[in-house]
Amino acid sequence: MPTRAPARRTKRKQGRPQKDTPAVGRETLIAATRKLMKVMPPGQITRLDIARAAGVDPALIRYYFGDKSKLIVTAVLDAGAELRDRQRASFTKGGSPTERLTRRIRVLLETLFEDPSLHHLIIERIIHGKSKEARQLREEMVYGGIKSLGAIVEQGVESGELRPVDPRFLFLVMVGACSYAMAERALFGELMGEEPTLAHVERYSEFLSELFLHGLKGPGRGAKQSNS
Repeated sequence: MPTRAPARRTKRKQGRPQKDTPAVGRETLIAATRKLMKVMPPGQITRLDIARAAGVDPALIRYYFGDKSKLIVTAVLDAGAELRDRQRASFTKGGSPTERLTRRIRVLLETLFEDPSLHHLIIERIIHGKSKEARQLREEMVYGGIKSLGAIVEQGVESGELRPVDPRFLFLVMVGACSYAMAERALFGELMGEEPTLAHVERYSEFLSELFLHGLKGPGRGAKQSNS
């Protein structure tokens, strides 16, 4: 009786998910990349690192994104959009100008504490990005943020809590004060005398809020303003 030849296995295309296995999807790879970016510089992350973190074949990176660099950019855009959404939620929550400014500072500090390289990546990949997605997100993060701060300042001036200031300058100072301390984690820890924790971040957030609000406080409703 002739022996039946073993069935030939069809070689699948490189990078293409097999139909009989659950599709991992882009989001899993993006999430794994974002997780890695929090603990190591993006330039040091390899395709194998991402694949291991996601628990998938490295070929899926090519299938979904073409190459690793495009996946990194997509992960940065995703992180930037998340920060934008957190700031929007902080603004729409309402409250007094003091409460709104305090929340905005805390949200930014906590986000950058969780992801120390995020500010640098936003500057590199979003602020200087050329893609349509980067330009749109830049518009929303920068000018949307300035618009929100302008509304807070206007509300504060009307209530007598704040004095008039240029929201563009306020935006720059707030971002600088928050991003530098979180990006320079070694210096922050040196000054705290130990490895920084969320408790340290909370204390710094309270300090910044008091510092900004002390400099922004108006004379109060009905009081005369000095011409000096």
